[in-house]
Amino acid sequence: MKLQATRPSLKDVVMIKKIFGIVGLAAILCVQAFGGGIDRVDIFDNAGNHLLFITFDYDSEGNNTGRTVYASDSTFLRYTSIVKDGNGNVTSENSVDYDDNTLFKTSIGLQNDKTSLSIKDKFDMEILGAPISIDKSSVGEYSVSQSGSMIYKQKYEYTNDGMLKRINYTDPSGIPLYYATISQSTGTIQGGIQKVHPQLAPVFRAVSNGKLLVSFTVVTLSDVKVELFTLSGGLISKATASSLAAGRRTLEVSQNRQLRAGTYIARISVNNSQVYHDRLMLVR
Repeated sequence: MKLQATRPSLKDVVMIKKIFGIVGLAAILCVQAFGGGIDRVDIFDNAGNHLLFITFDYDSEGNNTGRTVYASDSTFLRYTSIVKDGNGNVTSENSVDYDDNTLFKTSIGLQNDKTSLSIKDKFDMEILGAPISIDKSSVGEYSVSQSGSMIYKQKYEYTNDGMLKRINYTDPSGIPLYYATISQSTGTIQGGIQKVHPQLAPVFRAVSNGKLLVSFTVVTLSDVKVELFTLSGGLISKATASSLAAGRRTLEVSQNRQLRAGTYIARISVNNSQVYHDRLMLVR
């Protein structure tokens, strides 16, 4: 079974390459502004076609340490690790492919009191042609410039509770181009797990008969779903359990299938809320 999603066209891919740095910077600003409460950012074109989505990693104190970018069909595209200075400010990022080969490095700093972003490939060439800068023009509105000229505008939308819900991207004249929707937890995230389930602590293990098991802890009566995908987005197996009582529980993820050695994507949802999403390497 394949996840059904719209793949970006060649035109989309070209445009994505032009804006992925801006979206990445927006992701950083979101996480910094909302204390690690960002679960996921989904990116769409103006027609509503789903292009990409980003998930976030956090340390035990809720500080963002990296993010993973996927195509709309859940195909892994790249992982970005974040480098911070002693004050916790992001100074650079390193992006790698599935095999940990460097794709590009992003330097983040200040230029004329504006946040600047320089993205260079492994040959030290500017991927976007020149660095870009972002400047706050008004409350919730930012302008993005390159070589002294504005190239995009971005505007934040909030819920009535003050939670960030959407970022709109337009050209300098205000014509809509892209938008990003923001998914936030009610608390911080710990090691990829929402703090509303701080004891979940999933542990995956392969047993001798080829089965893959996962053990986890639920703190209240819960419905749990564990899914395993290939890196290209194919659903391999799904294990569900309803009304699990609080305590340490175990589910068989492989569903009587003998899994090959390799890398997979594991997702865990508790009461219809995704609380874990990470790569899983199976070695035999």
